[in-house]
Amino acid sequence: MSWEGRICEKIGHEKHAGPGHWNDPDMLVVGKLGWGPNIHPSHLTPNEQITHISMWCLLSSPLLIGCDMTQMDRFTLSLLTNDEALDVNQDPLGKPAARKSQIGTSEVWSRPLWDGTIAVGLVNRGAEATEITATWGMLNIEGE
Repeated sequence: MSWEGRICEKIGHEKHAGPGHWNDPDMLVVGKLGWGPNIHPSHLTPNEQITHISMWCLLSSPLLIGCDMTQMDRFTLSLLTNDEALDVNQDPLGKPAARKSQIGTSEVWSRPLWDGTIAVGLVNRGAEATEITATWGMLNIEGE
């Protein structure tokens, strides 16, 4: 199953996850994958790899590194050591993101964080650039 399929199968499961019982969409497929003579670069584009890591962090998923760590390039290392993404993934509240909106190939995901802030992901599953809008109401934010 594709990494996108693994995310889709978690839609609606956020209510069952939290500290001690995490949803696990599988290992991260970034960098160089495989073993021995079968090592090959990820089949994901750089943007797909960024989305892949971002979604695993929003979903509060275990971050299982699937690449050969001895062959990481700067791009892969930067993905796996992004402090902001890791802070979202490791947030002590442990509430995974829920999909708040889907219009065509555009999606909005959000998750509450321990300090009352909200992490938001704007995801374009399409091949073409698109504009994605998240509204306060969609994110359950009140006020001016």
